[in-house]
Amino acid sequence: EEHVEIDFTTDAPEIGDIYLLCSDGLSRMVDEATIAAILAEHADLDVAATTLIERANEGGGRDNITVILVRVDPPVPLRTLSS
Repeated sequence: EEHVEIDFTTDAPEIGDIYLLCSDGLSRMVDEATIAAILAEHADLDVAATTLIERANEGGGRDNITVILVRVDPPVPLRTLSS
């Protein structure tokens, strides 16, 4: 395609937020409410991503399906090396 539309949002991340980057192979096959329910149900992001892909395939899987999930976790304290 010569023209590609991108949905873009700027947001301040908060601990516990989950960000989803996906292709239209997911967003056209699975509605937002179902995506939200799957993310709420699965704490393990690998399981959530697999479930989203399975759901898109069940819905027809008419296009390539790409899913990337990122969770904002609390910062990990840096360890200091003692001599």
